[in-house]
Amino acid sequence: MPDCVHDPVSVRAGDLPFFVPGTEGVLIHPKVAPQDDEHVITKNYPNSFHKTDLKETLDSDGIE
Repeated sequence: MPDCVHDPVSVRAGDLPFFVPGTEGVLIHPKVAPQDDEHVITKNYPNSFHKTDLKETLDSDGIE
């Protein structure tokens, strides 16, 4: 079971420049930065499961 799954948001819409990939708005704060063994799932939609591998990650670790 993973200790932590990080779920940052990244949006490619021009109306939300704060969440554009490669900008400061999508950076994870160093105090909660992923460790080497923690999984990072970058989402592009409000739903963390939509077009990500979050469900597969949870399923593989037996998390319902």
